[in-house]
Amino acid sequence: MFALVLMYNREHRYDDAQRVLQELRGLHPRNRLIVLEAGSTALRAGRAAQADTLLSEGFTILAADQRVRMPGEEALWHYKRGAARVALGRVDAGAEDLRLALRPDAPPGFRDGPASSSRGLRSAKATGPVRPKRPNRAARCASKDAIRCAWRMRAR
Repeated sequence: MFALVLMYNREHRYDDAQRVLQELRGLHPRNRLIVLEAGSTALRAGRAAQADTLLSEGFTILAADQRVRMPGEEALWHYKRGAARVALGRVDAGAEDLRLALRPDAPPGFRDGPASSSRGLRSAKATGPVRPKRPNRAARCASKDAIRCAWRMRAR
């Protein structure tokens, strides 16, 4: 079923992916990575509010879960929630999450890649809420530099 979620996301069938993820959450209620993927899928679909809600819920699960984490997992949670908050126009809250994604335990590409754009962050603060013209543009922000992408979308 996990492979099905990946295929649905690749084909931009986000509603189908969310349906399968909801079913997986029922089958595996302690699996926090399913919640992370559900939030990421919502962000790809351009549903930043849903992504923020799911990822914030996931942080509660993450804090209570004492099991081993994958390397850079916490940074990834912060990065995804930061991208959702920037897309909602909550730039200050998003900036805080993106800063937390830059901590030393972050995956190798985070410190010099997606979350590290201070110029893009200043631009996003100046332009206000991001209103994507098409849902797929917001989805592209989830996988690229969220701040720069949000700034470019606002400029259009």
